[in-house]
Amino acid sequence: MTANKMILDNDGAKRVPLMDSSSHSQLVIESPHHHVHDGLAYKLSGKSSDLSTTPVHLSFTTPNTSIRFHMFARAFAGGAATFTITEGPTGGVTGGSAATPLNRRRDSANTSDGTNFLTGATAPTGGTVLDDPDFGIAGGFFTASQAGESRDEAEWVLKPNTTYSFRLTSATAVGGGVKLSWYEHPDKG
Repeated sequence: MTANKMILDNDGAKRVPLMDSSSHSQLVIESPHHHVHDGLAYKLSGKSSDLSTTPVHLSFTTPNTSIRFHMFARAFAGGAATFTITEGPTGGVTGGSAATPLNRRRDSANTSDGTNFLTGATAPTGGTVLDDPDFGIAGGFFTASQAGESRDEAEWVLKPNTTYSFRLTSATAVGGGVKLSWYEHPDKG
């Protein structure tokens, strides 16, 4: 029998890695889950009972630093709707109400490094529309969960110092909502 292999944790203490007894796989948590524990994961959401008169619009600007937003977005609607994500709009995205993202670790005092979080701002103009029509609602990053879906297919790493607009609209009176969740950390060199 060989001796237990030791690893160093973040504090420099030696630890024995834990193994699952049935599969002998090392027990670890994935990076997004780890960032929740570190108080560096956030969420912001909005909903409307009538997307034809009151679209859901969430917007913000990423920091001009090495911090990157690892974004996962979902849009839900009770009928036909369009979910548009605009990167770097050149106009619009004014007015609305200030919004505060929730830290997913509820006892953390950390706040998002993003700025200008808004709900209900005017529609964006210009910029780059990011489109992924594979999920049912025309356009958008992601709608309701898909069988076999994995985070690596739905996650986007957003550009620094860039405004992003997430807007859900409909031509008919249907309800819907947008949920954004992300974690923030600098790229490793």
